[in-house]
Amino acid sequence: MSITLKKAIGAAELRKAILFDLEKSMCRDCNLADHMSYGSAKFKIRVDVELYDATSGKVTNTAHEAKLQEGEITEDEDGEKYNFELLRDHQGPNELRKETEQGIPTLVKDEDGKVTEKAITYRDASFAGKKRK
Repeated sequence: MSITLKKAIGAAELRKAILFDLEKSMCRDCNLADHMSYGSAKFKIRVDVELYDATSGKVTNTAHEAKLQEGEITEDEDGEKYNFELLRDHQGPNELRKETEQGIPTLVKDEDGKVTEKAITYRDASFAGKKRK
């Protein structure tokens, strides 16, 4: 027996979802393929998050920015600049967990008949949300 729970998404899960989307997008960029290397690099990341509290109906906005420069970048260097934007609309907690390969909270019964909550990651997402015997 297993029952998928509809629990609110935690802050740690949101951070993992953001990093999952960022890495997935960057892996599609040929200039950031694993076999590429560069003498220097700098980057700036800005993340704007809109948080919705289903209990109170309150919406909170938060923004974070990170900058890093590795190596020495000079004015005369002939570098290329790549920009991309990621957008993810509001999703239910379990849908977000599923799409970012995180475990979905599920009640499961062990061999002794004890019911516990486990984070289940589904390889085939069509199984998520279905009751099992």
